[in-house]
Amino acid sequence: MKFSLRKSTIAAVVAAITCLSPTVANAQTQAFHDSVVGVSETGEELFLPIATDNDDLNSGTEAVGLSGFPNTATSQDRDTTVGTYSIIGTDDRQKAAPNPAIVQIQRDGFNHCTGWMISPDTLITAAHCLYDVDEQRWTPKLIFRPSDWSQWSYTFASQKWVSAKYPTTGSADHDWGVVKFAKPISSSWFGIKPSDTSSAFSGQKATVTGFPGEKGNSLIRDYGQLWTMSGILQPGTQTRLCYNLDTTGGQSGSPVYTTDNAAIGIHTHGISDLGCPENSALRISPSMLNTFNDIKEIQNNATTDPGSSSGSSSH
Repeated sequence: MKFSLRKSTIAAVVAAITCLSPTVANAQTQAFHDSVVGVSETGEELFLPIATDNDDLNSGTEAVGLSGFPNTATSQDRDTTVGTYSIIGTDDRQKAAPNPAIVQIQRDGFNHCTGWMISPDTLITAAHCLYDVDEQRWTPKLIFRPSDWSQWSYTFASQKWVSAKYPTTGSADHDWGVVKFAKPISSSWFGIKPSDTSSAFSGQKATVTGFPGEKGNSLIRDYGQLWTMSGILQPGTQTRLCYNLDTTGGQSGSPVYTTDNAAIGIHTHGISDLGCPENSALRISPSMLNTFNDIKEIQNNATTDPGSSSGSSSH
């Protein structure tokens, strides 16, 4: 079954929210919500028209259960054959230990994208991992597996959300998505530090960790490999974080986070014309953070006990 978003419906929701939202005089101190559209596991279209201000959320959120995850790379794990579209010179990524807050997103049994938890049942990723702009439909057959779960355990999304502007524009400035699960899947998650100025975090150390699609030598059990790289952030733009950290396909949606495990961006693009000379992430703005928190607070039949598996693989 093909589930698509009606452009007229999206336009009406965006227009209604625009009329309700008060003028923001200072984005640094007052941040409102981004408009969103979503779909349930049964294909029902979901809308969250929010126009209220949550100043208490603007300072960010704290990481829970994350205290650092050492690299476990060996010389045999290094791959120097990756295309140069997002490898800067040599591939300097290292294999990382499982991180319960970072989740592999698979489609048809293969690595598709990366996501990361902001609560026991709420995940952040890139919008293009959830919604296909070319086909104007939600991407089907996605399964989710935290990196500390066994290779045969997985779960499904209960709700998928993206920016209301993304399905009609495909814009990199709106390339963010949120997933809700029917029950908790992790006891660890990232905090968030929002920003909306080009100078924020420039010159600071940051890390990108995710699931490269080319790693694993086509073995299902190896698609769960986490790879990571840290470095200094370059000067960015109001909406992008810029860096020369190596990434490849499958790492879309990965967290870009600081040394205190606070996420500051969502990795979405390799080398492209987005105001960054090399790879880049969508900067998490205060209004995005407010939206994330409101979706996070949706009651979704969650239990108090983190799940260990919601299915078994047929592979």
